[in-house]
Amino acid sequence: MPATTDATTRPQGPGRALYAEVLEGILAELQFGAVPWIPRWTDTGAAYPHNVVTKTRYSAFNVLLLWLCSKDAGFESNGWLTPKQVQQHGGEVKRGARPSFALKWFKAYTLVPAQSVEGAATSTTRPASGRRKAATGAGGSSASRGASALEVAQQSPGVELVPLYSALPAMTSFQLYNLDQVSGLPRRFYAAPPERPDDTTATMRLVRKARVALVHGGTEAFYSPHRDEITMPEIGAFRNESSYYATLLHEVVHWTGHPERLQRRPAAGSAMASYAAEELVAELGAAFLCAALGVKGEMRHAAYLEHWLKAARADPSYLFQAAMRAEQAVGYLEKTAKGCIPGARRPAATKRNPAGRRSKGVKREAQQRRRQHDRI
Repeated sequence: MPATTDATTRPQGPGRALYAEVLEGILAELQFGAVPWIPRWTDTGAAYPHNVVTKTRYSAFNVLLLWLCSKDAGFESNGWLTPKQVQQHGGEVKRGARPSFALKWFKAYTLVPAQSVEGAATSTTRPASGRRKAATGAGGSSASRGASALEVAQQSPGVELVPLYSALPAMTSFQLYNLDQVSGLPRRFYAAPPERPDDTTATMRLVRKARVALVHGGTEAFYSPHRDEITMPEIGAFRNESSYYATLLHEVVHWTGHPERLQRRPAAGSAMASYAAEELVAELGAAFLCAALGVKGEMRHAAYLEHWLKAARADPSYLFQAAMRAEQAVGYLEKTAKGCIPGARRPAATKRNPAGRRSKGVKREAQQRRRQHDRI
């Protein structure tokens, strides 16, 4: 397998500096034994960072980022808005309030001559299927997320260009204000949030609907890939019910990695490194699920803290990749156990006419919804 360069293992794009800053904050927390991904419940809102206008949850690394922002600033709410949403709904940012920043990912590519990538795809980049001719003249630029296509076109007019995508997504940042920082919004935004879900009912409903094989017995909690089942001690063996359900959700995340589900492959390196990487995915995935289902989370594997610190400092994308895999696990459970995870991130539904084609009005409405989603 071709080796990746340092540039391809680091998140790219305008949001890279913010990512590095947040990563350092997370690593500093870990170094002092704190766990930045343990969600906290307050009297004023759920633990999952969400957009108060669209009601959708933020995902993956942004969850960690916004949890840190709330902790540092002492926010009670986990609701967030973009500056544009504040303006659109007649709100006003309180004097002295500073915005927080979240990250948005996109596929980065550079337009290159087709001949230069024929048969040259590697593990770090891949050519896209689309091709285009380089335009001539000053008006012949072609939009791209990467190096200037205009320069390529001007240097080699008429050359066939293809987009070469980076294996890792690039990122940019956007501003958010916490609901605590905004006044004057419609009353519905400040209304009391739904009651915290009952962790007993919500968690067991998820386990049953996802058809997770669960057995009880012994003194250890673990997932067996060979038997494809989770073994849990009886609930009375735990300090409290929340500890039992947090542990169960941790094992459920392991369950999603089975070859018949997400096919989560072991990380490269030693057996210890591979095991630690999977445990980090399970820790983060369980934290996301705990926040969504109303379970007071806890850390299960403090013994791996030093390994995670070392790995994240050696590879800045380590935590990012783990958060993405954890989000994939949550997404899989959302699809498998529909309706069991509150506030699920669902694509906007589109209606079709009897002929199976979208009408122009529905198509336009779907495009507007997508544009609005992209802005937040």
